[in-house]
Amino acid sequence: SPHRDQQLVRQAAYQGSWGVRLKRAGYNRQPVLLRPLHRIPVQPGQSLTLMGWVRGTSGASARVQVSWYQARRGASVARFSQPIVLPRGQAWQPLRVDLTVPDHVNAMAPAIALDPPSIGWQQLLAAIVTDTLAGRPEADVAADFTRLWPACCSI
Repeated sequence: SPHRDQQLVRQAAYQGSWGVRLKRAGYNRQPVLLRPLHRIPVQPGQSLTLMGWVRGTSGASARVQVSWYQARRGASVARFSQPIVLPRGQAWQPLRVDLTVPDHVNAMAPAIALDPPSIGWQQLLAAIVTDTLAGRPEADVAADFTRLWPACCSI
């Protein structure tokens, strides 16, 4: 079922009709994640690029996170994390992360994480453009992300 702090909404669209709103409040203990339902197959040494547009509450604690796996099942063997710095004014900003798949890795799971604030609430709007991610067409990865919100799938 859809998570109340992960919403597919028109107001979060950078281009097109839909984008994702992630929300966290001070009473939350864990981050909220935007990630695909399934791991993405990759090859060791492969170059990958994760691109998108983000905007959100200034000072929000957000990051791009990639978990690396030796197989399509089982625990991650490594994790990459890069902070997302959000400017004042909630202006859209490009997001780009270039990666090389580590040795002995055959699958990955990218995510955008929004941590809870110490007080109040914060939000992050994300428009993901993943046309170069693991060589998969943009529509395939976008559909994988949107399966997190099955009630909203009138895209």
